[in-house]
Amino acid sequence: MLLLPLYFALLALPQNFVNDEFHTEGPQSSDIEFNRRIHLDLTGRIPSPRQIREFIANPSPDKRDQLIDHLLQSTEFSDKWTMWMGDWLQNSTAGIYGGTTATRNQFYLWIRAGVREGRSLRAFATDVLLADQESATAQTGGFLASTEVNTGPKEDSWDNMFSKSATVFLGLSHYDCVLCHSGQGHLEPVSLWGSRTSRLEAQRMAAFFTHTFSYPGIDDEAAGLQFYATNGYRMDTDSGNRPNRIPSDGGDVLKPAYRDGSQPGGDPTKWRAFFTTKIVDDPMFARNIANRLWKQLFGLALAEPFDALDPARLDPANPPPSPWTLQASHPALLEKLAQSLRDSDFDLRAMIRLLARSAAYQMASPSHLPRRLDAEEIHDAIVTATGVANVYTISNLPDPVRWAMQAPDASEPLDDHDTKDFLDAFYRGDRVGIPRSAASSLLQSLKLLSDPFVLSRLRVTASPVLQRIAAMDSPDGMVDELFLAFLSRYPSESEKWESLDAIQKAGSHQRAVEDLAWALVNRTDFLFCY
Repeated sequence: MLLLPLYFALLALPQNFVNDEFHTEGPQSSDIEFNRRIHLDLTGRIPSPRQIREFIANPSPDKRDQLIDHLLQSTEFSDKWTMWMGDWLQNSTAGIYGGTTATRNQFYLWIRAGVREGRSLRAFATDVLLADQESATAQTGGFLASTEVNTGPKEDSWDNMFSKSATVFLGLSHYDCVLCHSGQGHLEPVSLWGSRTSRLEAQRMAAFFTHTFSYPGIDDEAAGLQFYATNGYRMDTDSGNRPNRIPSDGGDVLKPAYRDGSQPGGDPTKWRAFFTTKIVDDPMFARNIANRLWKQLFGLALAEPFDALDPARLDPANPPPSPWTLQASHPALLEKLAQSLRDSDFDLRAMIRLLARSAAYQMASPSHLPRRLDAEEIHDAIVTATGVANVYTISNLPDPVRWAMQAPDASEPLDDHDTKDFLDAFYRGDRVGIPRSAASSLLQSLKLLSDPFVLSRLRVTASPVLQRIAAMDSPDGMVDELFLAFLSRYPSESEKWESLDAIQKAGSHQRAVEDLAWALVNRTDFLFCY
């Protein structure tokens, strides 16, 4: 059964796991272990037997760096990190008022083009926060349009615009709490910064969005944003989704102020631009992105929860008062990574290259924390190993999709219920209210054991890969090829002996290959990047 070993969940980074220069203690991963890991982490695909053999045979001392650079420029990298960006920016029909695929698709195509072109993560943030303040911008307007609240006062929508922005770009999800009540008396157990932050401060941040109006897409029309003439962020509301707003020393109408106390000029049409500049220059912006990228490649963020950062407990030069401790497991490292991001102008590939080349990343498992593959990676691993792909038609997308990693969000493919059901079993979430999860379940075991999506691809008559293996003369060669195709490694001596015994008892190469392929898909290590 596909039960996640308890020790995986209990693994934690020891304090000497990595120092500021990435020096580590412990054995380095083998070439074959590294090859599978780097392919999955950078592209979401397992390597083919040919790619594995070529990498092992490469005598170059810098072949790992060569492979990293090659994968960073691949189309598969763009697919994988478009998916990651879609998760980060929460592009989903589940989060869009009206649930339009047009808005989602426009946003998806814009993200994909930006990843391929190497757009700066700072530019991604700037574009989605600014969108177009005079008219609708279909490609980027979906980020803020998804926060629309169609009941209650407009202040509820502006609160959501700010809260989403703070969570996604600063890792400060506790603002969502503080927009209902001050942190004092509520957040002391989890956040020193949050316990010191008042509701009025959060509302002043939300006031930057006062003159932003979002409207839902209808049918094939994408959602967008417009400038909105209003009396401002009012403090005398008595309805809606948050507690009543009560006038204070700010009066009935709040003027915006950033969390460092700075305020924009008097022209409200420029308030959101001021906020955007402040947020991408905020030290938390770089820390947040560095922390998220570390989590993606290492399985555990330097500061957890990764979207509930505590600014008062992150700076190693200014540690918090006792009994508080620094939130990050390696605070100096997090600061260095944040500075590296700034130095590269938030270049995604540059940061991934830095992490992937590190000794920390290249440590042998289990010092390198194993992770269960995402749903899309499991789908694509089965497709890669067997060579049997479906072609999915996504509503309003110009091109058909072959790989799950190319889907615009976690609701697809709507045109193939069996595949969608298979993917959903591995907890891909909805990017809004339901996060991705690496939890295991009995249903996942059943899906791999008997789901038509799997079984239809493990037939020699359907799979060109299995046909080629079944036609081989050497049983030893058949076993090696199967293990390389599905597990990206050669079999151990005991695995080889058991497999050869199974081939002999099967009576035919076709039956033996199908049975062994099915067994390998149901191995725990098929589901893990380690």
